[in-house]
This record gives sequence, structure tokens and C-alpha cells, in this order.
Amino acid sequence: MRLPPITPELPAASRPFSRSIRSPRAPASYAAFRLFYGEEPPTLSIKDQVAVTVAERIIEGRFAAGERIPEQVLSDEFNVSKAPVSEALMLLEYVGLVESAARRSAYVPRLSPQDFDELTEYRSAIARISLGRFFDGYGPADHQVLRAYQAEMEAVAGDDARWFEFVETFDRGVLYTAVQGGNHHITRALFALSLQVLRYYRLGSLTLKQRRAVLALWKQATAALDARDKQKFVAICEEIQGLRYVETVAALKAGA
Repeated sequence: MRLPPITPELPAASRPFSRSIRSPRAPASYAAFRLFYGEEPPTLSIKDQVAVTVAERIIEGRFAAGERIPEQVLSDEFNVSKAPVSEALMLLEYVGLVESAARRSAYVPRLSPQDFDELTEYRSAIARISLGRFFDGYGPADHQVLRAYQAEMEAVAGDDARWFEFVETFDRGVLYTAVQGGNHHITRALFALSLQVLRYYRLGSLTLKQRRAVLALWKQATAALDARDKQKFVAICEEIQGLRYVETVAALKAGA
């Protein structure tokens, strides 16, 4: 399985942060955005810097599925003891990006169709609740934010080299609806699931035709919100999820 080329990364500590999920501008660190539920702190502790760096390396394939996480190498890289590295890996285990076993170092979970099915089933079930709650509280300010997310996706949809930026922006729009839905527990779960799902979404890029289809459905979903048609809104959101599911499963099978 071949992944897209990965450009050299900027150290997490030196990156400017997107301050709020209400801004559709792509955050400098999509992993930090999700680890801190869309509201990143102005500065990161050493533990958090390590967690953000490792999370991005896992999602981007720098640490391959099944690979052990080199704690000593990370300690040397950040010039710290192993304690904050271990704490960072515990945080990543909590959000599902890392697994560990007794007396063995942490490792990157393997990707599989079964795991993706389970993630999708769980995410769809709780997203259905948050989407309903979002619909009930939807107002003019939400309309403006969703239109801004739409504009960001339109700006990158035609560029094949920016397909992951399109997917990540769309996913942040979904997370916005969760935040506005108002259920704190569902929101935290969806942010953690987002990190896991992005690993799968990197396996295969949406084609230009697929990106345009997702964008068209996004517009239809916004129109359904404005028309106060709850059933249609939820149905369109589930149709978008279905498109992403089929594309990702095909990529998994192709790389098996």
C-alpha cells in the first residue's frame, strides 16, 4: 500500500493555532485541533507537543500500522525524559491512535475493514443524535459558519494535490455540528473518532468527481436546514457518510 508523499513537518511547538472550530480556516495542526476539541490552548506542554507530533505521524503513515512507537527516540528528539513521552502515548491510547500491552512498548493499531466498519457504525450512531440536536438549535450564525466551511471546500475541491485538505475541512464542519449540538459527551467522542477515521481517509483520495458530489450534498444539507426539513437533512448527511465509506473500503481492499 502506497501513501501520498509527506512533506517535512514543522515542529508542533512552533505552529500557530486556529483558535476556534467556528473558523473554517484550516488549522496548522489538525491533530491538535481534535485532541483539544477545537479549542487549542495558546501553548502546549511537552507532553502535548509529543502527543500532537506522534498523532500526525500516525495519521500520515510516518509510523506505520503495527509499528512500535520508539519512546527513547522521541525522548531524544524532544530532549526530555521518557515520562512526558509515556504520558503523551497514554493520551493517544485514550483517543484510539495507540495501543499497548503489558510489558511491551506502545504500537500503532492495524487498519482493517472490520475496524473501519465498527468505527463507522459507532460514529454514525452518535452523529445521528448530534445532527438532530444541531438541527433543533440551528440559527443564522450557524448558517454563516456552514457557508464559510463550504467556501473553504470550494477553494480546494478542484485541486487533486489538496484532496486531504478537502476531507479534513469537511470533517471539521461535521465536528462543528457536534459542538453546536450541545451534548458534551457526544462531542468528545466524535473528536476522538475523527482522529481514528482520518487514518482511514488517508488511504485513498476522493476523486474530483467525488469531491464535487460531496460538496453538492453539503449544499443540499444546508438548504434542508434552512427549509427546516429535518428528515431530509439527516438523510443527506447519511448519504455523504455512505460515499466516504464506499471509497475508503475500496482503498482498504486495494491495499490488502
